[in-house]
Amino acid sequence: MTSYNDIDDELKRLKEAVLYPENPSDSSTYEESLKSGTQSLQESIKVLEDLCSDLRSKCQMSMSKATVSHDKAQTALIEQDMASVFQHSIDKQVHIRLVQALKTRIEQVETAKVSLEKHLGKLKALLKYS
Repeated sequence: MTSYNDIDDELKRLKEAVLYPENPSDSSTYEESLKSGTQSLQESIKVLEDLCSDLRSKCQMSMSKATVSHDKAQTALIEQDMASVFQHSIDKQVHIRLVQALKTRIEQVETAKVSLEKHLGKLKALLKYS
């Protein structure tokens, strides 16, 4: 009669044979690959977190500059300095467009980060059960 342990052992051998057909009995290679993949994903997630932080600070800076340009344009309008109104209005629009581009990029980076975190969770689960 076949026991549950025999079935578990056979499933483990099958898993190793599928994942590493050239060396089905070497489970240490499998675990090392999982650990290496986990570490790489953790490092990538950290890089993306740092990038998001940097993009957010640049976005905040551009929003502040857009506000300053708006205020300067208002002051120039009161003083009827149309050249300054024009220049500050252009500056404001440039900063607004930069903010929009940065927000789009932040969303893309955050989406990539979430995806990597999901994959990291799957790798950790595989490592836990290997």
